[in-house]
Amino acid sequence: MTDNRSDESEFAQIMAMPLQSKRHKTFLQNLLNDGNYTHNVEVLRSNMGEIIPSKRPAYSVAHSNFIPCEYCKAMFMRNNLWKHVKTCAFKPDSQTSTADGHHQARGSLLLPFSPDVSDGLKRDVLSVMHQDEITTALRLDSLIMKFGSRLHFKHGHLPHRWQYIRDRLRQMGRLLVKMRKLMAVKCLTDCLVPEHFANVVKCVRSISGFNEETHVYATPSLALKIGHSLKECVRIEINSCTVHGYSAVEKKQKFEQFLCLCDNEWGHEVSSHALRSLHKSKFNKPTVLPLAEDVKALHGYLSAKAEACMNSLSLESTTDGWNELCQITLAQVVVFNRRRGGEAQRMLVSEYCSDSMENANVDVSECLSRVEMALCKELHIVHVEGKRDRKVSVLLKRAAQSQITCLLELRPVIGIPS
Repeated sequence: MTDNRSDESEFAQIMAMPLQSKRHKTFLQNLLNDGNYTHNVEVLRSNMGEIIPSKRPAYSVAHSNFIPCEYCKAMFMRNNLWKHVKTCAFKPDSQTSTADGHHQARGSLLLPFSPDVSDGLKRDVLSVMHQDEITTALRLDSLIMKFGSRLHFKHGHLPHRWQYIRDRLRQMGRLLVKMRKLMAVKCLTDCLVPEHFANVVKCVRSISGFNEETHVYATPSLALKIGHSLKECVRIEINSCTVHGYSAVEKKQKFEQFLCLCDNEWGHEVSSHALRSLHKSKFNKPTVLPLAEDVKALHGYLSAKAEACMNSLSLESTTDGWNELCQITLAQVVVFNRRRGGEAQRMLVSEYCSDSMENANVDVSECLSRVEMALCKELHIVHVEGKRDRKVSVLLKRAAQSQITCLLELRPVIGIPS
């Protein structure tokens, strides 16, 4: 227990309570947890010392396996945290439910972070990461947190991009962990010097499963992604040195030399065989085309299921029926348009309603054939935002339109906010 008497009023309050009262014991336990938490944070930050858990396990456990409780700050093993939260004495009475299963995520926010991490990155990305050796390493690394904060500022407004940010951060975390096993480095910045370029290449090859005999990568895309992220991290350090001015000239030269090595040698050392491995795997992959009978069977099945859901919802509006109709409608739209599932999945209500105008104006209609005119009357066009912010057209048949209209009308009944 760390004895810190900076708050004399708190001690006076404790001393005024009856010695054997429940409230007195609770206040003392809270004080003990705060002291242990301060010690544990310092141990995790410096990677030196011993964790003080609430219950010490019978065997040796790595520091990364411990997470503090979000209510009392006591340290518990990651897999046992949910048991404690159910009966935690410091849990507010308003939070009686423990069924959400996010205790590890909320508890991990109490772990030490680099001061360069943004609040949005911590909340949206790092809080739901798997707490292991890699997450522990990247969470305390200043450069990786700067890199992640830049990614979150660029893509954080799109929730479906959070997983992309997590993947890129873990790639750099894996590289840092591998470099620490190979040589004595504390952070990723220590690796970005010309003297360590060969070791960086060696670690990237090892992470990506490079075969020295066949020169084929098990995961060639990983080697390419790490190369892009590594160059961006070097540019971050160069820009940081530029801001610091004359005092960081020597460091800036080192980073510029490393970036020059990446530009000149990375393609030869890593990318060439990674691209060859990708081409080889795509070339040998057989092309499977669906039979007309299979497409017809799928279309008939989806249509029948959609009709059954519509009839069921007309009798009783249930959440399960609404969700099933929603999934079936999405499947029909994706199959009919042969589009990426994410483009149709992220279609906004405002986009669907704003494109309720005629598909073709008078001037365009005069240039269309009878078949094209019939299709314009039958199909409805909705424009959504696709990959790289491109405008993508999604065609909806009358059946899909009626299903979407039914889904929109039942949103208030199901309990979905407008």
